Amino acid sequence: MVIEFLYSDLYLYGDEGNVRYLRECVPDARLVFTEWGNRPYFADSRPDLLYMGSMSEKNLVRTAEELAPFAGRLAELRDDGAVMLFTGNAVNLLGAEVRCGDKSDRMLGLYPFGVGEDFFDRYNSPVLGSCDGLEVIGFSHRFDNFTAAPEKPFMTVENGRGCMKGCALEGVHDNNLFATYTLGPLLVMNPLFTERLLGLAGSDCGAAFGSVAEANYRKKLAEFKERPGAFHE
Repeated sequence: MVIEFLYSDLYLYGDEGNVRYLRECVPDARLVFTEWGNRPYFADSRPDLLYMGSMSEKNLVRTAEELAPFAGRLAELRDDGAVMLFTGNAVNLLGAEVRCGDKSDRMLGLYPFGVGEDFFDRYNSPVLGSCDGLEVIGFSHRFDNFTAAPEKPFMTVENGRGCMKGCALEGVHDNNLFATYTLGPLLVMNPLFTERLLGLAGSDCGAAFGSVAEANYRKKLAEFKERPGAFHE
């Protein structure tokens, strides 16, 4: 099994925890760490799992420019069922543009949605949602919102904010491409989702730390459910 961590040298918000967890889940996997400025592994080969995490706003724009020549390849892999996961603001790369005030930066354009940034509307909250019948928990830390609801959302949010104010839909789920603002780290907090992701990628290893990881997930899930439900905060 080949797992590519795309531009792992830029990750923020503890997304390195997803890297470490996948290493524990699939100890025999070949891990490909593509640093910024280097040609992606996926450009010439097909990884079993491609992962990209959060980064600074400045690096997001630079990364969109860096990946622009490979946007068609990413769309090809998505359509062919390749497993991909984007967390945090890496979601924004998939849309058409990121706008902040009068400034607009082009993204990869795999989907038509735009993203608006508002530094005065920062949002920090636990998130609880449902992804294909599986409950997902984590945290959201951002100041950006979709300009339109996603046609193929990752999940429906029960507690926390969706892709924008007043909308319970969040992220993107298209074929085996998953993209969500949810942090945590996402995979560590959601071992059942991790198992589903790895299964789609062809691994039967399951989530690392088995029963302990699931017990922690169940405990946090119960805590998140005690919070008032308000997806429009």
